Amino acid sequence: MNLVQKKNMFRLFVSFVLLWMMAATLYDLYDRYQGKNMELESIAGHALYMTLSNYEEIVGNPTGH
Repeated sequence: MNLVQKKNMFRLFVSFVLLWMMAATLYDLYDRYQGKNMELESIAGHALYMTLSNYEEIVGNPTGH
């Protein structure tokens, strides 16, 4: 292998490593974003469930006892 081929091989390797690092970082950010969305949906769903449950209790017991 001559020097030009070695440089090209090194550049290809460095490019591959950089692309791999970028892909891993983007996947991590996407994964964190999905986790936060699921957490928010869970909290909102629980709040809606509690609101409906309390509403049904209030409607079912009009005297307040």
